[in-house]
Amino acid sequence: MFTRTETETYTFKGSFKSVPFFNSINYSYRNSNSFLKEHEEDGTASLDSNSNTFVFKFNLDDDSYEKRLLLQYNHTKSPMTGAYLPTSEAYERSIAYFLRTKNKPYEIDFSTRYDSNSRDNNNQRYGDTSLSFGTSFASKLGESFYYTLNYTHVSRSPTIAELFANGVHGATSRFERGNNKLNREVSRNIELNMQYSLNDIDMSLNLYRNSINDYIFLQDETTTTSGKTDASWNQNNAVMQGYEISLSSTYSIGDGNLLVTLSRDDISGIFDDNTYIPRISPAKNILSLKYENTTNDTFYADIVYAESQGDMSSIETKTNSYVDLDLGYSKKFIYNSNQDVIINIYGNNLLNQAIRNHTSLVKDHVPMPSANYGIDLSMIYKF
Repeated sequence: MFTRTETETYTFKGSFKSVPFFNSINYSYRNSNSFLKEHEEDGTASLDSNSNTFVFKFNLDDDSYEKRLLLQYNHTKSPMTGAYLPTSEAYERSIAYFLRTKNKPYEIDFSTRYDSNSRDNNNQRYGDTSLSFGTSFASKLGESFYYTLNYTHVSRSPTIAELFANGVHGATSRFERGNNKLNREVSRNIELNMQYSLNDIDMSLNLYRNSINDYIFLQDETTTTSGKTDASWNQNNAVMQGYEISLSSTYSIGDGNLLVTLSRDDISGIFDDNTYIPRISPAKNILSLKYENTTNDTFYADIVYAESQGDMSSIETKTNSYVDLDLGYSKKFIYNSNQDVIINIYGNNLLNQAIRNHTSLVKDHVPMPSANYGIDLSMIYKF
């Protein structure tokens, strides 16, 4: 798929303190270059990129509120050679504002962002402006119950690939075709998070529902080009909703503590025509064990049961369930106040299951790694 990747990044950061009208100004400039060689049939595809980003962050805090003003500008040039993407140029300009209450028994956040974006290639152009915003309210009920209610309205402009792709993409094993008629994607998400403690057991429940206008997705076709499945970028109104739930507790054992966590997450995605959004993750049930003692030993075990995924688009195939067992041990050696050495031994997929990632475009051809184990050593120097 990808045979060579080289990147180089130059970043300059600075700040001004006690600026009139502002508590401080932080600024940065980043120049980033990447050179990516993608293995296609003839091995000549090259996806290169040069990006320049300027960011200014203004601190406007006072006694009652945390306040930030952010200005950002990004210019990206992407010269391509024989790739599924054409040579292109993108401009992204944004101004954002954030506000949060201070010294209150509750917490209210509000943020908003205005974007002006353009994407251009040799003979096609896309441009739009958008407004996004979000707010949250967090508070406690008694000493044991904490909740947060969030609402966000987010606009996203299509990417270069979604607009202008036209060729074989090795990483997805598809012949991708973009769509320069795409509209910006607009999502409206409401989320409720609740945390409750009862007799040393911590419980957490997260519920969310995201209604998306013009959801952009890669749709597989029944035809092929150059031996690859045809796939086109399309959009449709959709709803994603789901939940995450967990129970955890800590037990004193010997000279250490054992943290036991049992969790489950589940998500569904459906278009307006009652068909399924492709490549949605299956439900997962996870048991995690982590033991740490006073001599800097850490043991962990993760057991994951992923349920089968049969809620799929017409061109997809069912993904079977699996059980994944990961085990590990790490030890920290403290030589002095300035130097630590950490040794880590791990084993993944120790049951040697045939694990396929339903969210992957190539999951039928490229399963996840079989049973594997290893050891790594790291040193930490403190200056």
